[in-house]
Amino acid sequence: MNLFSDVVPENQQHPNYVAIKDASVYGCEHRVLRAWAEGFVDRDRKFVKEFQTTFNSGFWELYIHAVLKEYAFRIDFAHDRPDFVIAGPFEFVIEAVTANAACDKPAEWETRLDASALLSMNLNSLNREAIIRASNAIDGKVRKYREHYCNLDHVRDRPFVLALATFDQPYFHLEYNRAILAALYDYYVDEEQTVSGRLVFNIPVPAYPLGTVTKPSGASVELGVFSDSRCEDISAVIFSCTATWGKVRALAKNEGQHVGFRAVRLDSTGRPYAVGAWKDQYEETLLDGLQIYHNPYARHPLPFDLLKADGVVQHYWDPGAHLWVVEGIEKSLAWRMCMGVGRASKI
Repeated sequence: MNLFSDVVPENQQHPNYVAIKDASVYGCEHRVLRAWAEGFVDRDRKFVKEFQTTFNSGFWELYIHAVLKEYAFRIDFAHDRPDFVIAGPFEFVIEAVTANAACDKPAEWETRLDASALLSMNLNSLNREAIIRASNAIDGKVRKYREHYCNLDHVRDRPFVLALATFDQPYFHLEYNRAILAALYDYYVDEEQTVSGRLVFNIPVPAYPLGTVTKPSGASVELGVFSDSRCEDISAVIFSCTATWGKVRALAKNEGQHVGFRAVRLDSTGRPYAVGAWKDQYEETLLDGLQIYHNPYARHPLPFDLLKADGVVQHYWDPGAHLWVVEGIEKSLAWRMCMGVGRASKI
């Protein structure tokens, strides 16, 4: 599967694909993506075309494939749906989905990085849009499961997991987990109350339930789909806001390029701290930034220890201790961007 051999005319190619397809500039990064794709079966023979024309959904699917290989799971590609059928050592299925921009809103690739825009940004507005888009993506996949997947022999009686990434608006990489926490658990972390003009945060950050958010159309979106049994078909959500082109650049063996990284990680209390380094000193793994959100009401729960790994944050209810657990937060990756000589990369 040759991801970077053009199969569609350039006027049909996605801007993100156009930005990274030049092997003379990004040959090392191409090798990372080819490694992610190794063993991936293009069951409908449309993947390369979709990667070149829509990009984000294909990129996310390749990342999830790489993650599953990192865990040494056996993937059964004999079935055309859902996206990933895990045959062992524990059987479950994964459907990948991206939250994308609304038709009447700017796409994530349409805005250049602007420091003044970052300083003046209202985080509640950013998060509100992200909550709506994430909720729409989740709702669409819940309906798809109930209408098309639930009676398939290889799906029935197995945990059904959504793998969700958000590419819903410019500066989506700043959202961290604020939208997904609200959509799943109706737990909204209000950074706008604490942020200063220098983006310095107080700890703890105020958090509270929203109940609903309102779409521009006036329709209400009910939050907290994991706070009761209404979404019991979904066992967990795999999420990342750092599985972007910056992840590929961080993993690429490109010692000859002058690339700088800025990142935010969290300490054991959830307090953010900044990390800055040039490529030869910067450290990041494939799993850094990965987050797992378990559904306490799932009909078929996903074992808590199945995806436990360094760099992975898990959210779950421990019924024995009667305690909500956030596992693996210390040193976890919350945000990252990279900059080559003369240009920044946010895709």
